[in-house]
Amino acid sequence: MASAQPKKGYLSLVVFIFVVSCATAEIVTFENCGSKSYPVSIDIHSCAEAPCIILNGTQENVTLTFLASYTSSSLADEANLRIKTAKVPVDVIPEPCGSGSSITCPMEASDTPYEFNSTLLIPTDAAPVDAYLELKLLDYIGEIMVCYRVGVRIFREYPS
Repeated sequence: MASAQPKKGYLSLVVFIFVVSCATAEIVTFENCGSKSYPVSIDIHSCAEAPCIILNGTQENVTLTFLASYTSSSLADEANLRIKTAKVPVDVIPEPCGSGSSITCPMEASDTPYEFNSTLLIPTDAAPVDAYLELKLLDYIGEIMVCYRVGVRIFREYPS
């Protein structure tokens, strides 16, 4: 089976989109954690810079912007808070290609960025520590299409 690797022509477009995005919005610094396509930006609406402060039991509105370097008939999400070696699952609403999603499937490889607008439901029992929020969109065979990792600080209530 041939591996779907990003096309080289997308790189200059990604750089251009990143520069334009930085000029027009507050982009949170993220780490690419194994993407086969191109993650462009992540906007955690309550956060201007990493590490983002998130509260137990709250909802975080998030927009993922990315370029698809290959076609996928479906998408699934996987979100976790990574605390050292532990993973705490985070629910994502809506499903990437589900009702109410900003993405329709099948997704085509495109020079035009896709945006996935979602709400993350932060668990009430997440330990109040420094962690990473890891958000993945998985393609039709369960491989990582895009992956974002952002530093976060988890609190029970906002620090004074």
